[in-house]
Amino acid sequence: MATPLLSIVTVCFENPGELLRTLQSIARLPRAEFEAIVIDGSRDDSCKHVITSLSSLPRYVHERDRGMYDGMNKGIQAASGAAILFLNSGDELAQPDEFARAVYENRSLLGTHLLYGDTIDDFGTRQVLRHEDQVITDDSIRRGDLPCHQSILVPSSFCKRNPYDLAIGTSADTLFLRKAFKTLPQKKMSVPVSVFHYGGVSNTAPPWSGFFRSYREVLAARKLRFAERLHVFGQLLVRQILSSLLGSYKYRVLQSRRAQARSARQIATGS
Repeated sequence: MATPLLSIVTVCFENPGELLRTLQSIARLPRAEFEAIVIDGSRDDSCKHVITSLSSLPRYVHERDRGMYDGMNKGIQAASGAAILFLNSGDELAQPDEFARAVYENRSLLGTHLLYGDTIDDFGTRQVLRHEDQVITDDSIRRGDLPCHQSILVPSSFCKRNPYDLAIGTSADTLFLRKAFKTLPQKKMSVPVSVFHYGGVSNTAPPWSGFFRSYREVLAARKLRFAERLHVFGQLLVRQILSSLLGSYKYRVLQSRRAQARSARQIATGS
């Protein structure tokens, strides 16, 4: 069997409905060139039942792990494609046919470049196109202005040399992508890659007991200057207070509205 162009890694945990949505979008891709890998850390067989119901089975690993990034590292080790796309369970490819054509057009770059595209933010009742910058700089990464990782194709060789650092929690993704954008040439593709459904782990504030741990993790990932550290501390503190006062659901609604407004501003300015 020929080496796939792209391995799509999906990590799941006891969310079979969301997993099915993700795999149904992947199933629209040509199987020979696109490899689907599911890493299931569930304590039960709820996601396994979804896998066995499919006509085209992905590569499947079902074992307990130490969280999402441990699962993503397992997916890296299992991947055989030239590049890897991490598509969270519940998220989906925006336009599978157009995405496949974009991958074919850039096939010579898959093993050497970061390829990324725009993201469609899904807020339940509305979808908004999030425009990513044409060039991602280290300054923008330190500010937290990163493309959605579900819309970034990363060379497999880089992933295998630089697995996610499990010691810095939810900031592992920022550190991983910061290394990638500093190390590899980049190219923005002309199509939106993924639909990102709001409500994931990184979109919710930690309990107060973990607030300073979360702050230390962000510092470790972004390598901030002193003024930037103060700014990020303020951002995290406001997020923590709002989440505590409003509760998880209302906080997510507020966050979704802010993200909608940000995406609308990007469209208006053409950035």
